[in-house]
Amino acid sequence: MELTTEQTQKIIEEMMPDLKAKMLDQVSKAASWEVSEKCKALVLDQVTEFIEKEVMPEVAENLLSQKGFLIESAIKFSEISVDILKDAMAEQLKKSLSNSWSREKLFKAMFTE
Repeated sequence: MELTTEQTQKIIEEMMPDLKAKMLDQVSKAASWEVSEKCKALVLDQVTEFIEKEVMPEVAENLLSQKGFLIESAIKFSEISVDILKDAMAEQLKKSLSNSWSREKLFKAMFTE
């Protein structure tokens, strides 16, 4: 059954308010999202600029005043880290050797008469 031009026109006219409402809703949501993203970008730019100009110089000054302490602490930290790593590797090696020795005894017991 084919629709006549009048029937098609009537269906379109009946659907038009719903279509307009949906289109307006979509346009409104898209515009709202765009505005939100633009605001986020602008605020982020301002925060970044403020931190670079106002905060970082004071942080750098503070770090410079503590330079000796920071270097000394880094050296101590590296020495402690090496000691901890050395101890952990020695312990792991002991376990590996112990397991190897235990496996060797087990295999000999299983396969020798």
